[in-house]
Amino acid sequence: MKRTLAPAIGRSLPTFALMACVLLPAVARGQAVVPGTGQQVTQVGDDFEDPAWAWRANLPKVSNDKDEMLSRNLPLGASENGRWFEGSKRGQPDFVQRVDTPPGGLPGSQGALALRSLRTGSSRPGYQQQQDDFIANVAQVVGKIPVSQTPNIVTRVWLPPIDQWENRTGCHFAFRVALETAPHRTEEPDGAYWPGMFIN
Repeated sequence: MKRTLAPAIGRSLPTFALMACVLLPAVARGQAVVPGTGQQVTQVGDDFEDPAWAWRANLPKVSNDKDEMLSRNLPLGASENGRWFEGSKRGQPDFVQRVDTPPGGLPGSQGALALRSLRTGSSRPGYQQQQDDFIANVAQVVGKIPVSQTPNIVTRVWLPPIDQWENRTGCHFAFRVALETAPHRTEEPDGAYWPGMFIN
């Protein structure tokens, strides 16, 4: 059965459709990397073209950052193809579904992923700004990619018309990459940091 994006949107909350791939450019040391160039790492990322693409929610969604009770939420939500999973700290989006590519999408594309959060952070309203996590399974599949390989990521995100967005101030959507550096270079004890882009 074909599912289009329009019925999934709703009038009060936006739905974001995306695709993502990881690229490793072949460049000399110290040479600038042009984002979006390189050889695609086909084991990770997703184009959502498979009509059988499916998500197993495995509810309840994670709320480990609030109650430190991860064990009651296992197993985590995950895609059938093993390329995406629910983060173990915060919950997954409440609506995860493969849909037809929105108008104006990539030529020839037949599929995209619709994401929508209704109750961010847990299954119960917290009456404060929270976030849900939808994580690309990279480290478990190809391992940690060293910075010397100059990895970069291409992601395409479809945004609904602004009059369909929730009427509030704050972050509506973000795309981040998990990286590591020497512990003394960040505020995190393990040297983790997450460069990315946020839509406020």
